[in-house]
Amino acid sequence: MLIKQKELHIASEKLFNISYQIAHEKLVILFKNKDKVTTLLVACSILIVSISMITSLVSIINYQRHAPFGLWKKSTWIYYDNKVIPAMLRISDLVPQNKPIVISYKFSEAIYFIKHQLIIPYVYSERSLSGYMAKNNLAYLLVLENFSSQKALKKLFSSTGLKNLDTNFHEIANYTTANHYKFHLYQRKSFW
Repeated sequence: MLIKQKELHIASEKLFNISYQIAHEKLVILFKNKDKVTTLLVACSILIVSISMITSLVSIINYQRHAPFGLWKKSTWIYYDNKVIPAMLRISDLVPQNKPIVISYKFSEAIYFIKHQLIIPYVYSERSLSGYMAKNNLAYLLVLENFSSQKALKKLFSSTGLKNLDTNFHEIANYTTANHYKFHLYQRKSFW
């Protein structure tokens, strides 16, 4: 990564020097012309182009430093996680047909590959979640660890908060993907 930054830095210096030389040559030619309005317009346009080139280079350098998914830098992140879809299919197979699943966080793979109705609970605690599921006769809960569509449940669905679910739920399956996402499938204990 350090080598790429040096290469970008050298390239940006070269680009700046070239643009400076071109601007300088154009200005010398224009000042010989003595047409002040034309000289001023061309000088302003050259200045604008030079500033935009510099800001573009700064933007590229900053993008490399903060690139999502390690697009420009070597990373352990796997853009396509080949274990997510099989996990979703296995979860779909574990839950009986026509049984909806309460889910902590809706994401596209779950929506597409789990052949059950997915429900986001609008609740504020583990107790209210259990009550909501009991009231609506819902038995299954799928948690994507550390993710929640409900701000109030983020702590409950965190890696440390999941143990609080043991009171009212029984974990029947868990899956870890190549990108280290963890899925936990629970069944409410009254259905166990």
